[in-house]
Amino acid sequence: MRPVGFVLLVLCGLLSADAAAVTEDVERTSLEQGLSQSIVEAIVQDRRGFLWLATEDGLNRWDGHRFTVFRNVSGNARSLSYNDLKCVSEDRAGALWVGTFEGGLNRFDPATGDVTRFRHDPADPSSLPANIVRAVLEDRDGKVWAGTQGGGLARLDPATGRFTRFRHDPQDAGSLAHDDVRALLVDGEGTLWVGTYGGGLDRFDRSRGAFVHVPASEGGAGALLVDALLEDRAGTLWAGTYGGGLFAVERGAGRLVRCRGEALPSPLVKALAEDHEGFLWVATDGGGLARIDRRTGAVFVHRHDPAEPRSLATDRVWSLREDRSKVLWVGTYGGGLNALDLGKKRFLSVRHDPRNPSSLGHDIVWAFHEEPDGTLWVGTDSGGLQRWDRRKNVFRGFLHDPRDPSSLAHDTVRALLADASGSLWVATNGGGLDRLDRATGRFEHHRHDPRDPGSLAHDELRALYEDREGTLWVGTFGGGLDHLDRTTGRFVHLRNDPADPRSLSNDFVRCVLEDSGGALWVGTQGGGLNRLDRATEAFTRFRNDASDDASLSSDYVFALHEDRAGNLWAGTYGGGLDRLDRKTGRFTRVTARDGLASDLVYGILGDERGRLWVSSNRGLTVYDPRDGSARAWDARDGLQSDEFNGGSSFRSARGEMFFGGIRGFSAFFPEEIVARTDPAPVVLTELLVANRPVAAGERRHGRLLLPRFVGYLDEVVLSHEDAVVSLEFAALHFAAPRKLRYAYRLDGFDRDWIPAAADRRVATYTGLAPGRYLFRVKATNPDGVWGAEEARLALVVTPPFWGTWWFRSTALLALGAAAALFLRRRMRTVRLEAAMRAAHDAQMAVMPREDPDVEGFEVSGVCIPALEVGGDFFDYVKGDGPGAKLGLVVGDVSGKGTRAAMTAAMSGGMVTALMGREGPLEEVAARVNDALRAKIEKRMFSAVCLATLDPARRELTFVNAGLCEPLLRSGDTATYLSSEGTSFPLGSCSRARYRSRTVALAPGDVLVLYTDGVPEAVGRGGAPWGYDAFAGFLRGLPAASLSARGVREAIVREVARVSGRARPADDVAVVVVKAL
Repeated sequence: MRPVGFVLLVLCGLLSADAAAVTEDVERTSLEQGLSQSIVEAIVQDRRGFLWLATEDGLNRWDGHRFTVFRNVSGNARSLSYNDLKCVSEDRAGALWVGTFEGGLNRFDPATGDVTRFRHDPADPSSLPANIVRAVLEDRDGKVWAGTQGGGLARLDPATGRFTRFRHDPQDAGSLAHDDVRALLVDGEGTLWVGTYGGGLDRFDRSRGAFVHVPASEGGAGALLVDALLEDRAGTLWAGTYGGGLFAVERGAGRLVRCRGEALPSPLVKALAEDHEGFLWVATDGGGLARIDRRTGAVFVHRHDPAEPRSLATDRVWSLREDRSKVLWVGTYGGGLNALDLGKKRFLSVRHDPRNPSSLGHDIVWAFHEEPDGTLWVGTDSGGLQRWDRRKNVFRGFLHDPRDPSSLAHDTVRALLADASGSLWVATNGGGLDRLDRATGRFEHHRHDPRDPGSLAHDELRALYEDREGTLWVGTFGGGLDHLDRTTGRFVHLRNDPADPRSLSNDFVRCVLEDSGGALWVGTQGGGLNRLDRATEAFTRFRNDASDDASLSSDYVFALHEDRAGNLWAGTYGGGLDRLDRKTGRFTRVTARDGLASDLVYGILGDERGRLWVSSNRGLTVYDPRDGSARAWDARDGLQSDEFNGGSSFRSARGEMFFGGIRGFSAFFPEEIVARTDPAPVVLTELLVANRPVAAGERRHGRLLLPRFVGYLDEVVLSHEDAVVSLEFAALHFAAPRKLRYAYRLDGFDRDWIPAAADRRVATYTGLAPGRYLFRVKATNPDGVWGAEEARLALVVTPPFWGTWWFRSTALLALGAAAALFLRRRMRTVRLEAAMRAAHDAQMAVMPREDPDVEGFEVSGVCIPALEVGGDFFDYVKGDGPGAKLGLVVGDVSGKGTRAAMTAAMSGGMVTALMGREGPLEEVAARVNDALRAKIEKRMFSAVCLATLDPARRELTFVNAGLCEPLLRSGDTATYLSSEGTSFPLGSCSRARYRSRTVALAPGDVLVLYTDGVPEAVGRGGAPWGYDAFAGFLRGLPAASLSARGVREAIVREVARVSGRARPADDVAVVVVKAL
């Protein structure tokens, strides 16, 4: 460890701007996400993991998804005393101490939301000395110190509620330096440091009860305005001043030493923080956020950029806090809450900066080559050829100049290659092939000349490759495959000949690779994969065959790679990743269902461990062929964006990987990209009964449901009348919270864990029978690692009087008489089984037996009950005449068996009858809801999706009343369609009002309406299939070649495969709509 004096020498003598620093993306959170006010004065993370923000409009609790706001409530002495908050701190008991502007000091209990107020009383010398509290903390003895504006410093004894005051006295050299206190800190030795706003820095000498003033070596009046204090892990004490800049305490000399240098963006320092890597962060009022490397003194500054939404929201930064998931939270004045994920993977992302002429020339990147000295050549779209001096972090552009015939032929560069002789070849999109003379910076051009058969076949190029014999191969976009005869300077053309099956299959060449056996492979755009016999110049073709799953998955081959084991891999556009068995000519496919981020594969690189790094339009996947494991990274992990470019990948001699995309490029060493192992602590955030949140201390029907917030309880007692109960949960890991995944179960009710995505963090249960249950929920961190800890809550459902022990005892007396009837009823069993089979036939008979005819569409549905009869159903409502609309109904009644089937028949009949009158779907849903509410049992309901398909407008309009969200496959994406407005199941609550949503269906689109028996099908290992897996399955289907019935049958087969049983464990209903 370097001595503190060395650190002070570096930081206070050699601060310098760091031009080569890597920028971190900033994520903004403000009023749009529920933050109560955009001025964040202070930030603290409590022991449970919640983030608490002091704003000028109340105290905000952030769980990564939702803000809960606590404010002053008029007439409620247990609420905050004032809404304009200035500071917040947690004590050893978990209470929060909140300083207000004019409202005094508040002790806030996060378990109940109750507040104990401490205010100034002019008649009481042991009260708080002033009502503006700017700083607060608890010392080692459990005493609470409050720094006030105008009243000096106060020490509270929580046991007595009395304050001891410390004020400035001009006649006493040992008194507080100034009565305006803005910063407090207890250092590692237990010493209290006090930052005053006008008197500088004080140290409290406990033995004498006096203050020692720490003078500043320089800085003028600004050095006396101390706004921030920090002790770093090395023991250095830092002071941020409002006007004098940054100071360090030289403890031996007892003075403040100013950190020199022009690199600090502003002398108005508002907050300080040290991150987990030891970087020092300095928040300034107007100059943005500075990061200081204490080893070198280098400074990098985050500033607001109006053109960049991932920059700071404003340059006025007022508060800082790094949380336990390595996210640095930045509180701003007017820009809300900003976040920098400092624990992101070691991805270096390089982008174009319009303000910096030495930055990358264009954000769209197609090609790379690295020189032995580390210089990187980058081919861009419209930005020419870029040369990056990584040591200086300076790009130099080589651009086309119409006045200079030796300049680059075209500014879009699609491929780069340094051949064995050291020549750098540049393939352009429209300018042909160039060779760069590095010494002179001049380019030699090879262009297509229609009068010269030995010229380049086409000027639009996509690939360059040099084989082991030194032959240069050029893949053109429309002219086939060329190779250069270096002795003559002429090009030899290998093109597609429709009359010759041994010619190149397609003239649009995307990639070329020579394998370890010397065979040359050529990937084409639309013609599949080709293998060249160089002796005969004949090609063997490998094409997609829709009827053969072992054929090439797609004829669009954008990438080729041979792994360390000698396997040949083809990256396809739409078919995922294919591995070729060269002995049999058969392919094994790896798709999104196997963990790829997308089936659109743009690039493949291999690392030293034999893993494949695969770029796509949805991020980057690392796939291990040895065990089939896959892990995906995206922009939230630090990549340039989620979308990469076809063929834009390169691995340097040092093993560094480069992938180009639409916002620059990402570079990394694979061994440095490791999954986070830190767990995501899970908490329960809200209890809802009948879809209404229950507040702590709230009484319903004379009962106290929650004495504290649900996350602070071990048990909740419910009544049998609480028919719909929901629990909301969150994992308090703030690095990419949208990537977190959850699983929950209710012991005593659920048989298996139920998966949930980050946007589905609510578990709802209806009609729980009296008894004791245990709700459990767990979560992954952003990298998919499950935490060992669970959040747990016991649910006790009390019975009605007829379910109590005394009523049941009475009922036993009646069992004797019931026994006499047993024999007679047993004789009816055979007749009952026959009746159940007849009931099954009857239920199936009322559902459609044939798929409807709809102009421009295919529609196909099925219902499979788990028992002989069930609660799922579907139906069609046909209009009159050609081009008439088609009504669709898919429903799921709570429960199973005969009672559910009867309710399903009632629900379906009502819906079908009302839809036949062609009224608005919203009105149909509302009328059926009110009717069912009056007719069925209170604990039963019917989740239904109503839809109308308009073939003339090619639109589908739907209302979703509690059913699973419809799933739309459009192109290569599969998207769940959220409903508008109320989404309560029919019959679950009174006077519900619903809203419709309309989606346009383009040719080839597939829309699926379904019940929860599909995504929640449980596999042999007990794990549910899941909504993400269902979407991935639909996205991976060859929808273009399947009818609606084919898609429907594929879904049913997959549910059977996942569950390992012919009949599902839960009822299943599916309706598929395909636009032709």
